[in-house]
Amino acid sequence: MGYQITESFLNKEEIEITKKWLSKYDFLWKDFSTDKETKRKAFTGTFTKDNLPIQFKNFKTNKHNLYHIVAISTLKSGSIEPHIDSDFRDRLISEIPGSMVSFPQTVIYYFEIDENMKGGSLVINNVSIKPVKNSAITIEPKTSHSVTSITETGKPRIALVCERYFIRGNILKNIKTPDYREG
Repeated sequence: MGYQITESFLNKEEIEITKKWLSKYDFLWKDFSTDKETKRKAFTGTFTKDNLPIQFKNFKTNKHNLYHIVAISTLKSGSIEPHIDSDFRDRLISEIPGSMVSFPQTVIYYFEIDENMKGGSLVINNVSIKPVKNSAITIEPKTSHSVTSITETGKPRIALVCERYFIRGNILKNIKTPDYREG
């Protein structure tokens, strides 16, 4: 199947802490709209297992030691062609040539969703999944997925995409965390 859906991913306290966290880093939100139709912004945070913010404890596993979170706010369009998540992996390989890093397991957490939103579905293996607030979808490594265009919404869809990695110790010690980046 390649994916698993978890409802009620965060509790009320974790949701409030996440709201404050997103607000605290408001200055990092930068536009990354890819065309005239899209209105979208994002920022990233990279953490080790030891400094992952408390509200993201549900992203932790025994298999992973590095968590790269991409916060994405989409108000209009925002379709994404089929792809395999590898934002952190690609950056690490360019910054530390010769790094051997496998593709991550991805968790997409839907923090804010307009219940009347039209479009914006996640597509995995030709299955269209409508986002539901406070749900998470775990995607196995190397699983291609895409997102359909949002055609109507009253508020931004906010998703937190967590790339979960296991990084070998000799490489992990050279990675500065926490690390926040715009866009």
